[in-house]
Amino acid sequence: MTDMLAREWRRDETGIYVPFVHDDDYKLTQTAAAPMSMSHLAFLSAGEREVGLAGNRGGGKTRALLMDAAANVGRGYGARARMVIIRPSQREFTDLIKEADDIFRPVWGKHYAFNRNKNFFEWGTGEVLELSYFDTPDDFGLYQGKSYIWIGFEELSLWSDLRCYFLMFSVLRSTLPTTVLRKMRFTCNPNGPAHNAIKYRFGLSGIPNSICGPRITEVGEDGVEASRRMIFCSYEDNVLLRRTEPHYMRDIEQACAGDKAQLMAWKYGSWDIASGGAFDDVFFAHGDTIYEPPFTIPPSGQCFLAYDDGQSRPWACLFLWINTEGCDVIYNDGTAQRGIPGDVHVIGECYGWSGKPDEGRNMSIPEIVSEVRTYEIKQGWRWRDVMTGKWKGLFKSGVADNAIFSPGRGDELSNLSEEFLAPVKIAGEVHPGINFEPADKSPGSRKRGYILMRERLIATGVPQGLRRREAKALFVVKDMCPNFARTIPVLQRSKKDRDDVNDEDEAHIFDACRYGLTHEYRPVMTTGRRWYA
Repeated sequence: MTDMLAREWRRDETGIYVPFVHDDDYKLTQTAAAPMSMSHLAFLSAGEREVGLAGNRGGGKTRALLMDAAANVGRGYGARARMVIIRPSQREFTDLIKEADDIFRPVWGKHYAFNRNKNFFEWGTGEVLELSYFDTPDDFGLYQGKSYIWIGFEELSLWSDLRCYFLMFSVLRSTLPTTVLRKMRFTCNPNGPAHNAIKYRFGLSGIPNSICGPRITEVGEDGVEASRRMIFCSYEDNVLLRRTEPHYMRDIEQACAGDKAQLMAWKYGSWDIASGGAFDDVFFAHGDTIYEPPFTIPPSGQCFLAYDDGQSRPWACLFLWINTEGCDVIYNDGTAQRGIPGDVHVIGECYGWSGKPDEGRNMSIPEIVSEVRTYEIKQGWRWRDVMTGKWKGLFKSGVADNAIFSPGRGDELSNLSEEFLAPVKIAGEVHPGINFEPADKSPGSRKRGYILMRERLIATGVPQGLRRREAKALFVVKDMCPNFARTIPVLQRSKKDRDDVNDEDEAHIFDACRYGLTHEYRPVMTTGRRWYA
């Protein structure tokens, strides 16, 4: 059996590079097309139903995607082998059509053609590869009633989320035997609006250190098992680009223009960075100072809640400690940080999500209040007074999305803020509700909150000796705030306003945080009791 992997590339009489593979006798033999690297070979031979090919810029991903589609041609499937490659808009296919022709023509010659009117490739044996677009879920009507044996998304991270991607699973079907694998394939880079959703779905983190990501298996309600994984490639895998554009990586570095976060995504393929995001550059530069270890909070200062409401999408409740006195913070490891009056520390969170990105749990107000109070009890922020036997707590009030001050979900005579005030029972004991004040949601408040949050996060990186009273900062106890750490660094900027966050992202923690930062607090002492963050 001939080795599939291209072992050498030589120019033909027209000056085009052509691949050579090892035949059964281990001799180099010219072939029309072959995978350029072990990454491409792993992608083409993957047996999972759902496989992505990710990497930095210049990894040859499009070429591998086209070859995977072409592998269905000439196997006797005929017209039943209908395939489609999807991008967000139709006009983005010019380069792909040229690259496809470079691969297909040497193999099939006159036995295939591209129909420019209908925008698809068609082979003499009946197979069809469509080039189509799918920008929003509203466009799904274009695919209703169709059937595909192979579906490919080009640059999946360009979509705002994965809704279009998931909808296409409903047309991944065929009358071919079940022994013929139905494939969902895509390419992507670690940046763009769908970065976080892809990262979560495929269990990705950091800079890949191997070709294959984790294999994830799920069993549906019908008992059928479905598997998926990510394959990683890089510029080093693209033999042709390295020969024709040897300075490509240097050009990428210049294109990043000093943006280290973008460089980590484009050059190294890091999944811990969302290139061009709302805060990724800040966390890249100041992550070591933004995130702080556990510490014992001094008895002075002020504790507040910051809440963003949600039902089908998550609700978020942050626990904030404001260093009103400017006292030093002593960490549990013995190190210290100089405090500035007005420093804000995010010391905990409750997040009402299903465990899937941006999916809520449709909880009632009493359920939300109970979850918040239960969290406080577990952290030691609510305790029973030894002398009186009564419950006491640090978090008595807070600021919330002003949507909760509109009529309630089931009673037009009350609003949600009044429902939050109602006491709840936890383990048979009554605990008070939460008194919220409305957040500032006046015109421009979201933009002001975004700018203020960036300034506060950046201020954490100011050396202690140079910190002034004006250099107020925003610190986060990372271990206590996993969803802050999961969602904030990868939020994207708004396409309409670069000084705002994309409102289609999972921005509920961000909204709660900006409510807390822009609220005018009255300086009060919290309690004489010491507690741990």
